[in-house]
Amino acid sequence: MDSCFCSSYRKITSVHSFCTSFKMFFSYRNCIIMLFFALLLVLPFAIVVTQRAKFSSKTPRKLLDMTKDEKLKFLNSFDLVLSDLDGVLWNQSEDIRGAGDGFNALKLGGKKVAFVTNNSVRSPKDYVSRFHAAGVDFNPEEMVHPLKSIIDYLNITKFEGRIYCIANELFKNSLKEAGYDVIEDPSKLFTESFSELGKYIFDKEKPSAVIVDVDFNFSGAKFMRAHQYLTRYPDCKYIVGASDKILPIRPGVEVLGPGRFQDILTQATNRTPIALGKPGLELSELVLQKFDISESSRVLMIGDMLEQDIGFGKNSNFQTLLVMTGGTKDHDLEDAANRELIPDFVTTGMVDFVDFFAEINSSKI
Repeated sequence: MDSCFCSSYRKITSVHSFCTSFKMFFSYRNCIIMLFFALLLVLPFAIVVTQRAKFSSKTPRKLLDMTKDEKLKFLNSFDLVLSDLDGVLWNQSEDIRGAGDGFNALKLGGKKVAFVTNNSVRSPKDYVSRFHAAGVDFNPEEMVHPLKSIIDYLNITKFEGRIYCIANELFKNSLKEAGYDVIEDPSKLFTESFSELGKYIFDKEKPSAVIVDVDFNFSGAKFMRAHQYLTRYPDCKYIVGASDKILPIRPGVEVLGPGRFQDILTQATNRTPIALGKPGLELSELVLQKFDISESSRVLMIGDMLEQDIGFGKNSNFQTLLVMTGGTKDHDLEDAANRELIPDFVTTGMVDFVDFFAEINSSKI
């Protein structure tokens, strides 16, 4: 009887041990599974933190926070200054305080200064007037804008053929004066009739280029026509000037820019345009040739927009300086999706160069 009891006890003990081991096994397994899922949840946050730490290393240097030695090193690192105009020297309605003094300080400091703008809407006479009001000497040969760049490109490539142009009248008239055949396309209103619209879109013209810049009388019908030309004729060149997606008018006021409309045409035609406005690579090539730039790292590009100005500088391998008097705000720098558009340097405005040179000159006394 005792032996039976002992045998039964051993069996019960064995079963109990087995159950205990079984429970422990599943307990460990559950812990491992829970730990695995916890890591899956935590990992994305860890990646974000790591990326932010990495991004912080790209924080631009503030111009006036540099030591005197750093200022001198920066000043000696470039010979040519290329700068935007709108949002840097002036905005739509008025000059930016002290900006002209900043450019004049750079010139007195021995730097060559030229301008690269996406604004072809102003006439040469308007530019002369604006520069005079800002107190900055103006040489038309030291300014680049899409209209001039596009005419230069057409001349260099020995372009022949007709042009369909979506742009302002000044732009189209300048193309004609340069000897190019522009298809006449006066702005018009259509009745809500597919037959009338179809006659306009499916015309018999066969242009060799479609050019798109700023057009205050832009219409869907014009872009439908351009779309037909670019899809029907594969050899038709697709050329764009200003590609700004947003146009700052004055602090706190922005309007939709031509870049948004160009994006629609680009996607609809599956064509990559020849970009002769900032930040275009083709423009970069023209600028390097125009100013005989052999060492791009010794050029400083100044602007107020990340995508157009800083992007153009980065595409050209220039140093870049962002001024905060135009279309970019502090939160734009922090939120920029493309960290390659973060500038090398940043400052409040061009007027800061007055204090910049004052400190450098005081150290020489």
